[in-house]
Amino acid sequence: MAPEVSDILEYMVWLVWTFLTLTPAKLKNPVHDIILTSEDVVAKLMSDSVLEFAPGLLDVLQASVPPSIDIFKSLPTFFKRGRGVYTKRWAVYAIVLEKDFCRPKLYIGSSTHGEHGVRQRFLQYENLVNIPKFVHAAMRDGYEITHKGLLCWAPLPTAAARFRLRVLVLVLETAFSIVFWAMYSTTKDYGMPKHLCPWEIDTVHYDGCCSHPSIGEGVEDEKEGLTAEQLEAKASQKKQQKKEYIKEFKATQKALRRYECKTCNLAFEEQALLNMHNLTKRHVDKVRGIAPKVAKTPGYATWAQKNIDKKKHYCEPCDYVTSTSSKLKIHESSQKHKSKKSTFEAAGSSS
Repeated sequence: MAPEVSDILEYMVWLVWTFLTLTPAKLKNPVHDIILTSEDVVAKLMSDSVLEFAPGLLDVLQASVPPSIDIFKSLPTFFKRGRGVYTKRWAVYAIVLEKDFCRPKLYIGSSTHGEHGVRQRFLQYENLVNIPKFVHAAMRDGYEITHKGLLCWAPLPTAAARFRLRVLVLVLETAFSIVFWAMYSTTKDYGMPKHLCPWEIDTVHYDGCCSHPSIGEGVEDEKEGLTAEQLEAKASQKKQQKKEYIKEFKATQKALRRYECKTCNLAFEEQALLNMHNLTKRHVDKVRGIAPKVAKTPGYATWAQKNIDKKKHYCEPCDYVTSTSSKLKIHESSQKHKSKKSTFEAAGSSS
């Protein structure tokens, strides 16, 4: 039975600890019981991590009726400097999917990306990368993501604190998935304390898209057994390696510009490749000022026909007329023209 409390942090400490104690050991990653050893430890970790929850979340959890989908659509999504960039936070988030004349869908997930946090995960949804199975299936069926909001969040932790916070975030993700019943099936209990959902599941106003409880997933760095100092050193080393990679990449790009065709705005690794490019029709046409057909404007045909009608670019020996001077020059360089020109000039001199 959920306690009657007035503080969301107190409620969530109770909820997390209840999930940890009621979930069978075979369904949990053992690391949860190693890190979160007591209710006091859970409370201290939430406090130390500066964990925050969405406004009004306690009222939703203690309401006598299940939340409407509009509640999840009102969850905060943080922005930075008004540029539409998600702030760097670790978070448990909710994804709302909607389709005309159909029940909405809900997915609850988490993001603990080391450097970018939930910003990185939300960008993946926008770019359709690493989409959860049932979210992907819903999108194929015509559903659209109409909102991405945060249920709870914390500032990016130090390297030494990441492992413990990741453990907590996975339990929070599981708790929210069960309490709001964002699970795909309404009949399976997934081995979880299903009764912790405060409402009858068949009264919920949406369908779930979560395929499994995240409490059984692996946790990054869990098998390394590194000390806090070693974790900080590892993070520093990764950051330095990234800087060196970017520096090397930029240097490589700069070196490539040594063999550059400025006409076509292309760069090559070797002079020989640039020489080969310079012989291609595309390059030669650009040098001569011959625009590719796809670049012709709608008025090109009219303009070209006027040139032909006026015989503006005309070869008398061949009785050949073209629309542009560049095409006339190409014609004049042909062997056929040179032969006819010789005959034409010989005939003119004899008369």
